[in-house]
Formats: sequence, structure tokens, C-alpha cells
Amino acid sequence: MEGPLSPICKMKGKAIIFVDGSSRGNPGPCGGAFVIYNEKGEEIERRSFKLPYGTNNMAEYMAVIEALKRALELGYKNLHIKSDSELIINQLNGISFPYKAIHENKRIVWKDGKGPL
Repeated sequence: MEGPLSPICKMKGKAIIFVDGSSRGNPGPCGGAFVIYNEKGEEIERRSFKLPYGTNNMAEYMAVIEALKRALELGYKNLHIKSDSELIINQLNGISFPYKAIHENKRIVWKDGKGPL
């Protein structure tokens, strides 16, 4: 039986994913984007999105989550995230969470961001 992630032979090699997010007002209207490249450096896909309200960190997290989902849908199994956010990179590398989550939504996004890894 063949599903969206099978057979295994459809899995591809490494993807390099650049993500970013921003917020006007922090918090305020925000959005994020990602670009996926294959291991040869060829652009595979780019997407951007808007959110009605959030912080820079929330927008950046959503960019990571959406990029990871899309890369997996495309069949990539070895994912490398590039970001200018120290918070994101530290957490993706398993470094402790030194920042206080002052809003419950940020805590939920953080849990979701760690889930697929």
C-alpha cells in the first residue's frame, strides 16, 4: 500500500532550509518565510506567510515548523536549518531553554517545534 511518505525509495537526500520571521511592533502583525534548497544548492521551493498577530520569535518558529513539514512532504530526510535567530538555533541543537516563555502560545509553539525532531 502506498501512502504520501512511502515507498522509502522516494526519500531524497539533504535539504538546506533558510527560515526567517519578523513582527511589526513585536508583538504585532507578523509573518515568516522559508526557502528549501537541495544538496546541490538548487532552489526547490520558497514560501512566505502572514499572521495577524505575534512576536518575532513566534513568526520564526512558525517558519521552521512549516519548512520542516514541507521538506518532509517533498521526501527529504536529512534537514539542515539556517536561521539568524539564536533562540531557534539553540533549541534545535538541544541547548536548554534559557528564555522565559511569558505567553502560553510561545510555549505551545516551542513544544511543536521540538516535536518533529
